[in-house]
Amino acid sequence: MSEADGLFGIAEVSAWIGLAPDTLRYFERQGVVPSPRRDSAGWRQYTTADVELIRMLVHLRETGMPLADIAQFTGADDKVPDPARLRVELLTAHRRRVHDRREELDRALDVITRKIADFNDRITSSVDLLDRPDCTIAFGAQGEGPLLFLVGAPAGRVGFAALANELAGRFTVVTHAPRGIGASRRGPGDGCANARGPC
Repeated sequence: MSEADGLFGIAEVSAWIGLAPDTLRYFERQGVVPSPRRDSAGWRQYTTADVELIRMLVHLRETGMPLADIAQFTGADDKVPDPARLRVELLTAHRRRVHDRREELDRALDVITRKIADFNDRITSSVDLLDRPDCTIAFGAQGEGPLLFLVGAPAGRVGFAALANELAGRFTVVTHAPRGIGASRRGPGDGCANARGPC
């Protein structure tokens, strides 16, 4: 088959879309992708429209749409009186799932980013300890320029690591960990020694 006549074999479609021929055949048997026309010898002949539809269905699959929903989407013309409405409903529900998943990934990305900043902070900045009768406070200073304290709880140094790295080019940035967080410790004279978390 050649691109000039607009008909393509399964090997060509497989290479373009990134699915093995056996996977395309399996999806065809399951009704996930439409069955293409065949020539007189029984070989599959995909049109450009077939390829574009399969490409879209692969995107739906890669973003987590259930195969049953994809099969419904594909076979809607034969099974329901209003296929366009069904497809809109399926895509709307899937968009909601993708949006929820994206929020989960964004939250996970925030955690990963904070941990990277935390480890970079441990690598690139020194940590000093201030010993007092009631506690030990871990703090760090980095950069040059006017003195800038970044204060907050319960995040402490870890929560400010990325921001501190950015500001260190213009300020001498000081961060610390509240008592009970990270390397900061409460002592026996601490008034909240029995409390949990920062104090």
